[in-house]
Amino acid sequence: MRQAKYLLSSRESRVLVRDAIVNVCEFRGWVLYALHVRTSHVHGIVDAATSPSRILNDWKAYATRSLGDPGRNHWTHGGSTRRILTPEGLTRAMHYVLYSQGEQLQTYSSDPRLVPSP
Repeated sequence: MRQAKYLLSSRESRVLVRDAIVNVCEFRGWVLYALHVRTSHVHGIVDAATSPSRILNDWKAYATRSLGDPGRNHWTHGGSTRRILTPEGLTRAMHYVLYSQGEQLQTYSSDPRLVPSP
């Protein structure tokens, strides 16, 4: 690594990343089901008619622009992706993203019953 690990240690930085990802999903017409921005990574569930790598690249690009400091590496290369095949699987995955990551930091949910943090 050429730079120290970047952490989203402030609430403001996590809000910027959350809002950037919500905005790119709206702009691209992707359905964002759930999102949780942690200090060192992001978990999200999205339905999009494009490749997972395109989604990850767009999320990272929009989030990086929102954070400023263009010379800084904020993200690792690639990311983990999984397909969700059933409605039950979607419900389980949303619950995991929103509630099984430890303390809720900056979250988003398209399901009002899941009541994410503001």
